[in-house]
Amino acid sequence: ILYRKIAIASIAVFLTEINRSIQALICFTVLWVAFMVQYQLQPFDRKLLNEMEARALLVALVTIYCGLCFMIDDLSRATQLVLFFMILLANIWFLFYWVLAISVSLPEKYRQHCPTIYRSLITQVFGRSTQQTLPSQTLIRLVPADEFAKKQSFSHFTPR
Repeated sequence: ILYRKIAIASIAVFLTEINRSIQALICFTVLWVAFMVQYQLQPFDRKLLNEMEARALLVALVTIYCGLCFMIDDLSRATQLVLFFMILLANIWFLFYWVLAISVSLPEKYRQHCPTIYRSLITQVFGRSTQQTLPSQTLIRLVPADEFAKKQSFSHFTPR
């Protein structure tokens, strides 16, 4: 991640003399290589983090690619709108995925690292001690983050 950020920052800072389209193409290439490395190596120890990073890279690739298309001078208004909505939908998709992943991951993290705070929070939310079973019809189901990652995995993100 750090090398990718250094490469993209270097492109923005040191390649200001060349055309913006060339800068965007180099940036797209850096992101594509980063995506392929992420896909092959799966560097994080948790599957959820690997999938989140891969999805973030995909959204960045879609954004840069559509941005490159915007640089074409004779695009119709309809094509510009389609490109804009592709960028918007890709980013909204990732934002919803991120919120869902964090909302599932945070309770598990608190349960593991701050059990006292976790127990008091559960007691306040559900009005009973954690030794008792939680109500079966609660709106919030606390799922371990690894179980969430298994349910959310897609075949194209699974290492081969």
